[in-house]
Parts: sequence; C-alpha cells; structure tokens
Amino acid sequence: IEEKYQTKINIVSADVSKKTEINNVLSDAVDNFGTLDGIFHLAGNIGGGMIQLKKDEDESDIFKPKIDGTRNLIDLTQNKNLDFIVFFSSTASILAPFGLVDYSAANAYLDAVCHAKSNQTTCHLITINWDMWSDVGMAIDSEMPGDIRKLREANREYGILSHEGIE
Repeated sequence: IEEKYQTKINIVSADVSKKTEINNVLSDAVDNFGTLDGIFHLAGNIGGGMIQLKKDEDESDIFKPKIDGTRNLIDLTQNKNLDFIVFFSSTASILAPFGLVDYSAANAYLDAVCHAKSNQTTCHLITINWDMWSDVGMAIDSEMPGDIRKLREANREYGILSHEGIE
C-alpha cells in the first residue's frame, strides 16, 4: 500500500473525565501524527443496583466517563477540525433496564448532547447505542449485585457476539 493510504491508529488510555489528561492525549496525538482525524470514546462504568441505596460517589463513578468525558471531548476538539467523534453509548439509554437508572441516565445524556451539538459543528458526532455483548464487555466483566447479575446471565445468550460487534 502506498504511504499516503496507510492509516495510523494510536490507542490511548486516559481518564476522559479529567480535562488535562484528555488535552495531553490530544496534544500528543497531533505531535506524533501531525493531524487528528477522529476519536472513538469508549469510556464507561456500568454500576448497578437500586438508586435509592447508592452513595453519591457510586453515581459519580457512573456519570464521570459519560457526562464529563463527553463534555470534555466536545469542548477540547471544537477547533481541531476533526472528521468525527464516535461515542459508544448503550441501549440502556432507551430501554432503561432494571437496576441501571444511573447508567441509563448517563448514556441518555451522551446521546442528547451529541444530537444537540451535531448542528453546531462540522465534526460528525455519532453515538452507537450498543446492546450487551454475550462474551466480552462491561456487562460481563463488571461487578453487579446478585439480582442484576442473574438477570444479565439469563440474557447473555441474546447478546452480540464478538465477531458481530467487530463486523
């Protein structure tokens, strides 16, 4: 393949809720590649449990990656001339499954902000509302209260298979 058609990808881990960390990642990307074409935002925490029994810090862990992270990425990329930002959301923003009201709200915020801001920028803001994957992902890896874990296990057979998600 000719050099001009090669794609370079840099996978970085940073706390998207911390503006300085994201700003550093964006600066490093421009320093390393000369330009930044797009961003995939995959951050999130699933949590689980009755909202009435949660502590403020539990909710904060759920909200930070989706709410603060979305806000930070949009704010810090306004003048970067990006082609796209793809935000990984969840069907939970639409279906609001039992015990995940905070996760549902965080994803609904992400969806709403992307929709509202999409008319104010030349950057394509896209949300993908993923369903549960059957063999990998937050629904499989996260610690959840017993009742929610049992419900998740019962629904695993209907989840997206890894090869389907990649496709």
